[in-house]
Amino acid sequence: MNSIAKCSVDAVQQIVHQSAAEILKIFITEVDPSSRGWTPEQAWYLIKNLGTANAQAGSQSDSDANGEASIRYSDIILSDLFKKDGEATLRALEKAELISVISKNGRPSIIKPGKPVLAAAFRQLVEDKVLSSRLDLRILGKMITIQNQAINKIEEELKVLGSFPKEPSEARRRIKWLLANLALNQAKIDQYEMESAQLKLVLKTEF
Repeated sequence: MNSIAKCSVDAVQQIVHQSAAEILKIFITEVDPSSRGWTPEQAWYLIKNLGTANAQAGSQSDSDANGEASIRYSDIILSDLFKKDGEATLRALEKAELISVISKNGRPSIIKPGKPVLAAAFRQLVEDKVLSSRLDLRILGKMITIQNQAINKIEEELKVLGSFPKEPSEARRRIKWLLANLALNQAKIDQYEMESAQLKLVLKTEF
């Protein structure tokens, strides 16, 4: 590699490093959700998914028609982290230029990095095992909290239904549904705790 090419590569790498640092500062470490419109966990969830998609951009499922890394808008909206005001959160992140939302037939369809340089920055952040594990732990902690809140609501309703002197026949289907969902939420917590344990091992062994 000649000196000019090397200088060009170094310059690009410096831009990527700087972009990665700015992303962490603006979207992760110095975020006030009440004023920004997103949480650090939501921003990292998008960064990780786009960074992973960018690393696998040769895959049709992780790239758009132009071969650029992208993720499905609907997949994000359906995730537990974005169930509450998810579309407003994505609009805020698009306005802040972390992401770009592409529409199809007038509806949001796919999500891409806000700028081309961010794709490489996302990949760099995701490939940092310590950083990625630490932020993944924060997401899992948030997910566990969401499931515990759901369980608390179920238990409160079961307590009300159990307060009747005699169980109403009309309530049986509801009770069955509540118990099934309680078991599902607990299963998710168990899975998240297992994943958290693995990430903690990474943090104990990596530098």
